[in-house]
Amino acid sequence: DLLISQSRIDGLDADIRVTVTELAVVTADIATTESELDLLEGQLAAQNSALEATREEMATTNAEALSFALEAYMGAGPTGLEFAMVVDEVQDIGLAVDYVGWLALATERDLRRLDALAQLEGRQRVLIEQQQLVVGELLSLLEQDGSRLVGLRTRLEDQRVQVEDELVTQQARLDELEEQEAEFRDELDVLEAEQANIEELIAERARQAGSAPGILMRPVPGPISSGFGPRLHPILGYTRMHTGADMSAGQGDPIVAGADGVVILAAYNGGYGNTVMIDHGGGMVTLYAHQSSLAVVYGQTVATGDLIGYIGSTGLSTGPHLHFEVRINGEPVDPAQYL
Repeated sequence: DLLISQSRIDGLDADIRVTVTELAVVTADIATTESELDLLEGQLAAQNSALEATREEMATTNAEALSFALEAYMGAGPTGLEFAMVVDEVQDIGLAVDYVGWLALATERDLRRLDALAQLEGRQRVLIEQQQLVVGELLSLLEQDGSRLVGLRTRLEDQRVQVEDELVTQQARLDELEEQEAEFRDELDVLEAEQANIEELIAERARQAGSAPGILMRPVPGPISSGFGPRLHPILGYTRMHTGADMSAGQGDPIVAGADGVVILAAYNGGYGNTVMIDHGGGMVTLYAHQSSLAVVYGQTVATGDLIGYIGSTGLSTGPHLHFEVRINGEPVDPAQYL
């Protein structure tokens, strides 16, 4: 579970790094666009000022032309006389104004100047329109990048929340494992104490007289799944001495005595669970642990192959099996050499 959780966290960390990189790119793009926009807006303001100046110059030129024409008319210059020959008497003031306008536009110098100003104004208007289009495009791009930035920030926040949730879950699992480890270490202390108790019990109850059998009947027909000696404990998770042999069997399968003898223990025995111990004489004692239920009692005499109990998983056990021990003068030895 912890490996899977850590794998998820590593994957989320990688996703976060990708998102942060994308955020940096988008942020840089926005800064570049804003800089371009500021520059273009400055240029646009300058163009608008230039356009306004051109229009003011056109207005001034028009006013000067009008003033010239009016002076020519009021001064009865050649052009005024020519007009007087055509019109006997200027009575309509509107006609007089038209005449002044025609006279102003007829001035060649002012016409050229006005034409140049008009062309300049047209170019300035076109340039301003083009710049306004670019400004619009930059604003649109800025809006798109802004939306993308919001999306990336939301995604980053979601990823961080997922990491935090996964870390909380992982810590809860670690706390749980630490509690289990503490319990298992307590169990180990109990097992070590039980080893001392078993040795003491054997010393008190086992018979030294007689001779120990050289061959034992297999208490269950299944093979040895975990042998005698140092091993990685399946629950405690570290190496400790395995004082017997684990033999494969199914829940409720019968367990039989390995040889003739007397039952010196038939009871629940801590980490060993329901346990039977048989004294065979000559310092040999066999032990049958983790039984689901017992079929003999203390002090009972049994013969080779007699039923003594049933396979189970009581005590400190990972599943149904038989933990079988052979002890000589209280010290555990490899059962395989007797089977």
